[in-house]
Amino acid sequence: MAILKRLLMVVLGIGLLGGGDAKAGGDDTNPNGRSSSLTGRYLVAAPDMHDPNFRQSVIYLVHHDAFGAMGVVINRLMAKGPVGRLLDAFSIEGDPGSDALVKMHYGGPVEPESSLVLHRSDYRASTTTDIGHHLAVSSSDDVLADLALGKGPNESLLILGYAGWASEQLENEITAGSWYVVDADDTLLFDDDIATKWRRALALRGFEL
Repeated sequence: MAILKRLLMVVLGIGLLGGGDAKAGGDDTNPNGRSSSLTGRYLVAAPDMHDPNFRQSVIYLVHHDAFGAMGVVINRLMAKGPVGRLLDAFSIEGDPGSDALVKMHYGGPVEPESSLVLHRSDYRASTTTDIGHHLAVSSSDDVLADLALGKGPNESLLILGYAGWASEQLENEITAGSWYVVDADDTLLFDDDIATKWRRALALRGFEL
């Protein structure tokens, strides 16, 4: 899976979405000594965001450094149904009769044919890669097969596609007011109340409509 390979490259310290004049190995702290990386935080679309790809979206940033950023939208449910049907549709070996419910989310406009599962790090598979903050990503093949057997993660998001930014692009969009940055809330990440996630994410920064 292309998206998982990109995440593996990130975790191994290889630059993602390289470009611009970012310097490899640069200091990732701001003048007050705190990390300037936004990895593990939410991007919340501003109320006047009109881009249909991101309007009223909440994005979990799986990686951010001087070379760019990568995240997944967590509040756009595309479909839901028995995992057995997905195993058949994706040609994955497993129990096709399983009725365990799986929810498929739109992660972003980049590589929409790629899929991964974001989950808590207490679940492990051969392709699992830790991304910090007690979270990890795994190949959807592994997770769907395990879910069909009742051995999958207790909390997870099956995601298609992702959002990506080149060097300094995200910082410029934040400065322009397109995004608010808020601390991630585990309850918000995995809960099923999709319709209110954007408003609740805005509330994390004290913003009232």
